[in-house]
Amino acid sequence: MRPWWCLQLAICKPAGLQVLPKGLFCQRTVLGLLQQYHYQKRSLEYPDSLMPAPLHRLGRGTSGVLLCACTAEARVKLTRDFSTSTELGVASLDTPAATSGVQKGTAGPDPAQRPLGKMYRALTSGVIQHDQSEVNVPIGPVSYPGLNTGLFAASSTGKPAYSQYRVLERRQDSTIVEVTILTGRPHQIR
Repeated sequence: MRPWWCLQLAICKPAGLQVLPKGLFCQRTVLGLLQQYHYQKRSLEYPDSLMPAPLHRLGRGTSGVLLCACTAEARVKLTRDFSTSTELGVASLDTPAATSGVQKGTAGPDPAQRPLGKMYRALTSGVIQHDQSEVNVPIGPVSYPGLNTGLFAASSTGKPAYSQYRVLERRQDSTIVEVTILTGRPHQIR
């Protein structure tokens, strides 16, 4: 029987490290470090194992847990769990409570029903008045000067993006919040 780490890995990714190669960041990435680890150690001990592959992304400036699959079976199961979580989040957007914008004190989908979820701690600029709330604003590509592909931001033509937050601490000019992402859109946490 193979040890658990042959099926999946949870990596504590530091801020400043890119997950996948892109643009100016092609060499020192999580994927590159996983490849190096796999070829130096794992492939010798467990030759039938796949190279670990990240199942989601965290922005270069974001630190946090990054989940990776190490077998085809683990990749299928964990990808399905992430997809189910996104489907639950998107399906909840059809509820009466899920109208456009920020909702005060409304009840959205229950994060506990999701097989896998994404939760962030964030420092906001300004003091947020409500103890908890929801954000339901579509996110999609928008044109931006100097970028051929544009960037992802709030857009009326974008895909549904649904998040819930609760205040953990209020400071003089900022707030620390816990944000649960219920749909997996690029740059949704911003």
